[in-house]
Amino acid sequence: MASGSLIGAMGFYRPLGVDLSPGGLGFSNLVASYSLLTTIAGAGGVTGAGVNKWNTSFEGSAATNAQLSRPHIAMTDGAGNIFIADKDAHGIRKVRIDGTIVTVAGTSIQGNGTDNPANATSVMLDQPNGLWVRKDGTVYILDLGNAKVRRLDTNGTLSTMFTVTGLAAGRGIWVKNDESLAYVCSGTIVKKWTPAGGVVDFATGFSELGNLAMDPNGFLVVTERGANRVYRLSNDGSSRTIIAGNGTTTAEATTRRPRAQG
Repeated sequence: MASGSLIGAMGFYRPLGVDLSPGGLGFSNLVASYSLLTTIAGAGGVTGAGVNKWNTSFEGSAATNAQLSRPHIAMTDGAGNIFIADKDAHGIRKVRIDGTIVTVAGTSIQGNGTDNPANATSVMLDQPNGLWVRKDGTVYILDLGNAKVRRLDTNGTLSTMFTVTGLAAGRGIWVKNDESLAYVCSGTIVKKWTPAGGVVDFATGFSELGNLAMDPNGFLVVTERGANRVYRLSNDGSSRTIIAGNGTTTAEATTRRPRAQG
C-alpha cells in the first residue's frame, strides 16, 4: 500500500490493493503521478474480492506490517491520524502518529451491528467502503452492505445516523460539521440527507459514481468512475459541469472548456 505525502491537515489517501513493490507497474505509475512515495499502511499480498486478511496480531503493530483487504479510502483528522476503510475485512483502522495501526470500528467479522450507541469495536460492519473525517476526529462511515451511515465519536462510540434504502456501489460520503446535511454516492444517484427531510435523490443520471467532496465555494464535486469524468454539481443538483476527464482512460485528452450538462 502506498500514498502520496500529506497535504494539509485534511489530506486524502487512496490505498490500492495492487503490487507496489519497486519496479512494478503500479509503483511506476504512482511515482509518475506523485513523485515521492512513502508506504504508510499495508504489507501487500492480498488480492481478489472478499478476502479478509485481518489478524488480531496486527493490532498496535507497525501499520506497514498489517495486511489490508481491499482498502477503499483513507482520510486524516486534524492531528494527522489516518483512518482507513478496510472494506473486505469489515473494519475501520486508524494509523496513529507513531505509525502503529489499530481497529477503531467493526469486529472484522461481516455482520449488521446495532444502530444504538455502542462500543465501536463491538459493532459488526459489512463492507465499509466510504469515510468522511472531521478535523476533531469524528468519523462518518458508509457501511455499504448494511446501507447505513454510521457516526464514530471521538470517545469510541458508534451509532447509526441514517439508512439509505437500496444503497448501491460508490464510496462517496460528505457530512457537514453540524450534521445538518450529508451526501452519499449510491450507484447512479447522489443522495442527499437532512434531519428533517430524510434521504432524497439529489442528482441522477450517472453511470457509476465513485467519490465526492465539497469544494471551497460550497459546490459538490463528484467522480463518475463509469464515465471517467469529474463534475461540479449545481446547488440544486439539476446540472453538472465537467471539470476533469475526457471520458476515456487514455492520456490523449481533447482540450475543451468546461461545459454544463443538464
